[in-house]
Amino acid sequence: MGAITEDINTIIAGRLHDLVVHGPDFLTRGEFEVSLGQFVSKYYNFLAVSLMRGRRDRKFWDYHKRKLTEAGAGFSRVRLARATLARLLRAVLNPNETMEKLEKGKSHVNLDDHLPIHDGKRKVVPGQGEITR
Repeated sequence: MGAITEDINTIIAGRLHDLVVHGPDFLTRGEFEVSLGQFVSKYYNFLAVSLMRGRRDRKFWDYHKRKLTEAGAGFSRVRLARATLARLLRAVLNPNETMEKLEKGKSHVNLDDHLPIHDGKRKVVPGQGEITR
């Protein structure tokens, strides 16, 4: 990955763009709406984790606000606050997971968690069958 991609995580924004542009071609309206809702939630989770890790630079936030707006989802400080609170609660309620992440020094979001269609066990690619993990 390039320096800019790693610095501000352009991949998650690119995947949102791909879902918005190509999702309606491969998914029913209902599937698209569900996939978009799930993906935007994961995007806000990524932003919440970034905020909790001290990410404050304007370039990063302006980029992600712009990409959410371009995708039609818009940027909401309230939604970011809710996602941040959810991450904090998860950290408190799952101390083992929190300690494992701290020990590993996990510094990036698992991009597999940001695929548009993801059921936790397998990824489904419309028109191409199932691709298992």
